[in-house]
Parts: sequence; C-alpha cells; structure tokens
Amino acid sequence: LSLIPVKKAGDVSQDFQRRLYRTLADVAFDFSAIFFARRGGGGDMIFGVEKTRTHDVLRAVRAATAVATDIAAREGGKVTLRGGLSSGVVMASMNRLGAWSGEAIAGAVIATTRELCAQAKPGKLALGEPALKLIRFLGADHRGQALKTVPLTNPFQWRLCGRNLETPLRGRVNEMKTLVDHLARLAEGKGGVILLEGESGIGKSALLWSFTDRCADYEISVWMRSCPAPDSQPAASIAGCLIEPGSRRSVPVTDFKKSLIDSPPTKPTVIIVDDTHLLPKKAMSELSSILTKMAKAPILFILAGRGRGQLPGKIRTGATAIRLKRLEKKSITEILKDLHAGAAKEKSKICAMAAGVPVFTVEMTRHLLDQGSKKTAGKESDPGHELPLPLCLLSLVIARIDTFELDRHLLRLAAKIQGEQSRDDFLRDWLGNEDDLASALDKAVKAGLLQRTPPLNGKKETFGFRHPMVHAVVSFALKDYGQAQE
Repeated sequence: LSLIPVKKAGDVSQDFQRRLYRTLADVAFDFSAIFFARRGGGGDMIFGVEKTRTHDVLRAVRAATAVATDIAAREGGKVTLRGGLSSGVVMASMNRLGAWSGEAIAGAVIATTRELCAQAKPGKLALGEPALKLIRFLGADHRGQALKTVPLTNPFQWRLCGRNLETPLRGRVNEMKTLVDHLARLAEGKGGVILLEGESGIGKSALLWSFTDRCADYEISVWMRSCPAPDSQPAASIAGCLIEPGSRRSVPVTDFKKSLIDSPPTKPTVIIVDDTHLLPKKAMSELSSILTKMAKAPILFILAGRGRGQLPGKIRTGATAIRLKRLEKKSITEILKDLHAGAAKEKSKICAMAAGVPVFTVEMTRHLLDQGSKKTAGKESDPGHELPLPLCLLSLVIARIDTFELDRHLLRLAAKIQGEQSRDDFLRDWLGNEDDLASALDKAVKAGLLQRTPPLNGKKETFGFRHPMVHAVVSFALKDYGQAQE
C-alpha cells in the first residue's frame, strides 16, 4: 500500500508531512504492517510480512481509508491524498520463528505499487490487477462489480460472500444425506444443531450453498449469514458481526440474537452461520447462547468453520458433527472436467498437487488457463512443483502456516526433498540440539503440517509434509525465491 500527498513534494508543508507520517505509522502499527516513510510526505505499508493473513488485501484497503479519513478530518475535509495498492511476492529477512528481522525487504511489487500511486487521481486508491484477483478470490465486490479504484475519504462497504459455485458439488453424497435427513426432521417441527468442520478450501461453503437448493425442495426458509474477517470492510472493523451473503449490511451478533429471540420464526427454518472461526470469543459466546435459548424452536442451526473449540461442551455433545475430508481422486477429476482444464498431463499435475482439496483444484486450473500452458509444456509431470502457484493460494497457505509460529528452519529442511526424512536426516543440517529438533517436529506434527510415519520392519521413524501444496508453498517461500508467478 502506497499513500502520498496530492500536492508535489515541494508544496507540502512540514507540519502536514509530520501529521501524515504520524498517522501512517499509527495505522501501520494497528494493522501489523511495516511502514517506510517517503521523503516529501507519505509512505508505504507492507502487509503480510510480520504475519500473513488471508484477508490482508482487504485490510490494506481498510488501512488506506483509515489514514485518509483521519487526515481529511484534520484538513477540514480537503482531498489531500492519493494511493496505490497491489499484491505480490517480496523477499524479506526473517527471524527463525517468522517475524521480520528489520534488515531488508525487496520486490518488484513495491515499485509497481508506487507507480499506481503516482498515477491515481486525487482522493482515489488505484488497485493493481494482482490485488483485484485476491479481492475476487475473497468474494468481495461493490454492487456486483470489481472496483479498479477505491474512494479514500468516502468509505463504502464491500458486498461479501455471495454465492459462487463454479462447478456442481462433487464427492459429498454422504454429507449431503446427513443434512437432508435433518431437513426431513425439521419439516416435522424438530430442530437441531449441525457443526460443519473442515480446513479452508475444503468445500464447506459449497456444500452449504448446494444444501440451500435442497431446502427449497422442502419449501423451508433459509437464513444464510457469514462471519466476515475483522477489518475486511473499508468503513468499519465489523468484528463480531454477521453479514448476509451478497449484501453489504452487517449486524452484530448481539443484535441478531435479540431480533431472533424477540421475533422467532414460526415455521421450520434453517439458520446457517458460515466461517464461525472468524468470530471473537465474546461473539461466539453470544451465538452459543442463541443455540441454548432456541433449542426447542423449529430451527435447524448449521455452524460452519475450521473447528468448534469455542462452543460449550454441552452444545458440542448434543450436535451432529460433519467433518469434511479431502475428496477422492475421482471427484477432483470430475471438477477438472467441469472446469475444462487443459491437457491430460496438466490435469494429472493439478490432481496430484490439489490432493483432494477443491479450492486448490479450482484456483490452480483458473491460474493455468489465465497464464496459458507454456510454462509447463514439454516438462515431465511429476512432482507437480512445476505448476505455477497462484498468489491466492500462496496467501491462503502461508496465512495458515503463520498461525502456528513454527520453526522456519525446520520447514526449510523438510522441503528439501519430495519424500520423508528421518530425525538423523534433519540433524545433519539442524541448527540446535536434538531436544530442540524433537520439540520443533512435535509442534509441526500437532499443527497438521507434517506427518509422522512410525518405525516399521527395521525402518526408522520419518517425517514429511501432509499435503503436497503445503510442501510446494514452503519450498517456494523459503527456498525458491526467484520463481514468483505474479
């Protein structure tokens, strides 16, 4: 993110420059961004280095409007700034556990963003194409359209989480049967709670949207709500809120609870809340109390998220749990066919790299079709690392890895080869003692990034990545610095 004064450097007063520097530094601190001041006023904020978040591009827009609104208020409402925002890969000096070391950051995206900023109109934030792709990936638009510029001092609301099923639902027959069985009971006036769990991109939202079509068959009303990420809207934080998909209106969970209790539905109703892992603890507690108070109502509650740890034990015990696993190869192949993927060799690579995760399949196929197949033409199909990695998947996977604060040195060693390695293999290049290695391996296994294969038939215990996409992303991020795709 780059923000500069509308006036030329020589025409900007020192007092204004100081105010702008202070505001930029304050906002960068609040958003965990790295701030570089620029002579003449203004500066750059770099998101995702200290800690990558899936919604960083939306947080950057929010940060830009926060700075511009504050400065405009101090300047009597005058338009004083212009900006640019793009996304890409940078090389940064990092500490072993992931935080920036403070020494160096370099990348072509910085210069690209500054060019966007210089060309932007007064009061506007120009968005680069990579940033636009990430915004589309996150399901954000403005009145159904992708914005190439954002108004800085007139904050708007993204329309978030609308329905976007690019292919028919594949490989979820048993899960859909469980949902429909509950729907049949709901038609008889019997409510309940379903907890739908699974990692990002595994297909929770796709299953829910397909289920809403089945609700229509039973003529049962559906209230669909999603939990937006904090700071994903330019005008407000919206932490602890629910938003109706396809709309811009967000409602605090407390208000949703009050309206539901004051005016409960009289007919069988399905209430779906997606992405519950994004709710703060207090809001999740309010949502839990709704389930308790409305237990006897003709309502089927479906809560979808990465886990259910914040729910009280009584609710978890009484609910039906659906845990989405990776799809079988047959289902991934069907998705590739639906997407009209390229040659058989490319389909094989995508299938191997996706390893059962629908979003990996869709985004790699889209990226390959966008970029063309020149980069992979004529190469052997295995191991799949030759496939270009779209920026959205780099962001998604790295954001997940960053939540665990794992030892980057361990991950780099694990990414050196395609297969698994023994403790002795790791120890050859390990910077530390054997106990430190054991602790780092245990943490990575518990986080789900590495898998442990126990000793068998005289062979030693070994460790390797659980998913080839994680392996590819770690290899790219920590070793193959020169292969940025966007």
